[in-house]
Amino acid sequence: MMDNGIIRCVLPVFGQGVAPRYDVAALFQVFDVDQGQITPGRALNTSGLDSEARLAMLLGADAEVLLCGGIRRFDLFRLRAEGIRVFPGLRGPVETVVKAFANGELEPWVPGWKRRRGRGRGGYGRHNRNR
Repeated sequence: MMDNGIIRCVLPVFGQGVAPRYDVAALFQVFDVDQGQITPGRALNTSGLDSEARLAMLLGADAEVLLCGGIRRFDLFRLRAEGIRVFPGLRGPVETVVKAFANGELEPWVPGWKRRRGRGRGGYGRHNRNR
C-alpha cells in the first residue's frame, strides 16, 4: 500500500471493458483507490512490449494490484513475486470492475486454490458428488 493509504491498481483495457488477456493488452488504465473513492490516473501504452518490459512498466507506475481477465501462469507468478496482488478472471465494464474492487467485493488469486463452479456438490469436481 502506498504510504498515504491509497492503493494503486492497474487494469488492462479494451474499448470500455476489461481486456480479455493481460499479455496482449495494448493499454492499461491506472486507478488510485482510497477508502472506496476511485481516482483515475494515467493510461499506460504497453503495445509491443514483452513480458519483462510490461512488468517493468507496471512496477514503474507503482502498481500494487492488477485487475485483469485472462493471464498466463508465468505472468501471474512473476507479478506475485514482485508483490503485485492479482485478481484474474474478471470481465465487464472497467468502471464496474474498479468499483467492485474499491468496495471490497473481489478476491485475489491465492496459490493452490482453484476456483471451480458448477461441477458437482461443493464445486470441486465429479469426485465429490456422492459425499
